[in-house]
Amino acid sequence: MDTRCADYVATRGLAFAAIALLLTACGGDGSKDEPAPAPFDRPVPSATPTISWTGDLAEPQSRVVSLSVSTLITVAGLKQVDFFIDGILSQTMTAGSPQPGVPVVVYNAPWDTSSYSDGPHTAMARVTDNANLTAETSTRVITIENNISIPLSLSTGELFPTPASAATGSGQLAVNVATGAIGGDLLLTNMTADAVHIHSGWPTVTGPSLVDLVFDAATQRWAVPADTHLTSVGSFAQVNDLLAGAMYIDAHSTAHPDGELRAQILLKTISLAFGSLSGEQEVPPMSSAGRGMVSVLENRETQSFQINARTVGLDNVVSIGVYSKAGPASQTNWLYFLRPDPNGNLLAGGAISTPGYNNGTWYIQVTTAQHLSGEIGGLVPVIDHSNTAP
Repeated sequence: MDTRCADYVATRGLAFAAIALLLTACGGDGSKDEPAPAPFDRPVPSATPTISWTGDLAEPQSRVVSLSVSTLITVAGLKQVDFFIDGILSQTMTAGSPQPGVPVVVYNAPWDTSSYSDGPHTAMARVTDNANLTAETSTRVITIENNISIPLSLSTGELFPTPASAATGSGQLAVNVATGAIGGDLLLTNMTADAVHIHSGWPTVTGPSLVDLVFDAATQRWAVPADTHLTSVGSFAQVNDLLAGAMYIDAHSTAHPDGELRAQILLKTISLAFGSLSGEQEVPPMSSAGRGMVSVLENRETQSFQINARTVGLDNVVSIGVYSKAGPASQTNWLYFLRPDPNGNLLAGGAISTPGYNNGTWYIQVTTAQHLSGEIGGLVPVIDHSNTAP
């Protein structure tokens, strides 16, 4: 480097250093009133342990409950957290989840409630550090509700095609959602049934049989056999289908071997409505031998809805879609296509907060190779909330 350039760089460097020192002395930007910057915050361990509950468990709980606590890291370090149910040690955790930027560790303990009775239970957690110092949470009361009762009302209206029959059925199921234990019975009228089954499946869908009910000649009722259990563990547990509304019961007869009566098995927080699809409901009307059924299943616990549809008498179906209004299928009014789930059943769904949901204007459009703007259709049915649980 040229010596003149080196002298210039050195001189400029010293000048900038002097300016920096002057600004620092004056408060950073030359203002004497500006406070000095705060020191860099670092997590500081606590001298003694503390522990508190996190999460809301005020509503009744079932199956596996997550007991969550947060603890402060101590100077000695954390050793373990013990969880107590009804005053008895339930489990011990020696590792938790450190939280970034703060001296806090969160412990999440899964509590399997399958061996506990329904009703209130107490929970408490105690943290111990490596100096054997301890702290305890407040005692929390948690209500367990694993046993549920589900009324049944069987009709021909949930079958498609709908059989010509005056038969009806009513009954009740009792299910422990933690263990999968299931019982109950039903009474059929105006029909002689050959078989009654509990199936896995969404509305309008024909699903596999899970439980065969047995007929009691003394009571004239069909009953779930003693010691019957649905699977209750894992992502594909049958209890999961039950809680989602994806399970139904049907009754078969010689006259109607594919089913004469059917009822979707629904919790009180799930509602179901059906509608029809036809060429007469197209705008403008179409002449078609095709027919169909559409269902809306609404789950207020998950704040979601699902639409299913089934058709007969159509060739070369191209799509089944949900549109914002009646009329020829187009991109301007298209909302959803019904797509196959892992079992091949066509469905669409979303959040019940979706604009336009349940306002009575959404329309199902079935397009075919012969009628790409729609061959059969119908309004998406509306859920009646006047008599539904919150």
